[in-house]
Amino acid sequence: MRKVSATVIYKDNTLYNLTVNHKGVLIPLVAYDEISVKHPYEKRTFQTMYKSVLNILKNNNFYCGYYEQFGRRWYDIQFINLENPVNIEKFGMEV
Repeated sequence: MRKVSATVIYKDNTLYNLTVNHKGVLIPLVAYDEISVKHPYEKRTFQTMYKSVLNILKNNNFYCGYYEQFGRRWYDIQFINLENPVNIEKFGMEV
């Protein structure tokens, strides 16, 4: 498995883009447009979407580094919300 840092673009618990950076090479894993009728990556909760991102990484032979703090696991994943795309966020996953 290859260690990467990831960038997720999402809106309302729906994953629109997942791109990984492996040694300076950007590799898109999910690319989806906002106008399509069907949203295959729409999830009920943010945590479910987060788990889906981790599963997509694992299925493509990638993983992200992480550290544990405050009872959460903080992965090397940047989140960009389409409702406020100028802000890059980081979220912890419940352990």
